[in-house]
Amino acid sequence: MRARIAALACALACACGPSSEEKAEAGALSRAIDLLRNAPNAGKAPLLNALKATRCTRPELRALQDRCADAYGLHVRGVEHELEAKAKLAAGADAGTVSALLASAEDELNRARPLVERCTDQQAELKRRYRLQ
Repeated sequence: MRARIAALACALACACGPSSEEKAEAGALSRAIDLLRNAPNAGKAPLLNALKATRCTRPELRALQDRCADAYGLHVRGVEHELEAKAKLAAGADAGTVSALLASAEDELNRARPLVERCTDQQAELKRRYRLQ
């Protein structure tokens, strides 16, 4: 009888959805992703570090955190290479150096785009699963 009651209690707890701690952790991750996505390019690097530092103990949250950090890491590097190319051009660097930096920036930004979209899609799933705003 006790085993049945324990099993029923466990089933009810599982059916009620995530715990408040799980929801808080998912909410913190989602907010970190939103802040990073909505920041101007010049402000993304520190927010990328904040995303990486967000506490994620659940495997699915950690996977999303890693995926989004990888995507935005490429984006940030691409933007940094664009800025570096502009600075070198203004300083009179040779066209080959500037061209190589711009090609690297374009490559990183192009590779980041579908990864950022996937991050956004998976964040939307996270919001639905944890009933986040």
